[in-house]
Amino acid sequence: MTNLLVAARRYLATKTDLTDLLGTNATYDTWIFRNQPYVDLRDAEQAMIVLNLGGQWASPDHRHTLRFPRLVVATYVDPARDSEYNPSTVTDPYERADIIHQVLLSHLSHIDGSMTWDDVPICSSISAGEPDVQPALEKDGMVRSVATFNLELG
Repeated sequence: MTNLLVAARRYLATKTDLTDLLGTNATYDTWIFRNQPYVDLRDAEQAMIVLNLGGQWASPDHRHTLRFPRLVVATYVDPARDSEYNPSTVTDPYERADIIHQVLLSHLSHIDGSMTWDDVPICSSISAGEPDVQPALEKDGMVRSVATFNLELG
């Protein structure tokens, strides 16, 4: 079976309504990464997603092989900047982070058991709540939004 993060990245990379909101360059076709970012977002005026696993949200039952991992999706947004690289507006990265989160919800939330990411069967994927949106401490004006999805794998 394909690694869950690889499968999630491949699945999300096929969603053009999401990838159109993210950065790209000659090295990476879309800025969706596993485990850590592989580009410097500073002054890029772009957005990227970093996928990680966050433990489990339920204990497995010894009578079946279901698994219950948490998929943690961190979205980083660098704001539009003026000619001196100062953020143009304070609200821009927050608004863009919210738009990206809404698109993520449309692709990652489902409960009908019919989804497959690569060869990974997803029985359900449910948002664990609202994203935690904060200024990214290391970058001026950059915002980080972290959302968690509780998965049930068959």
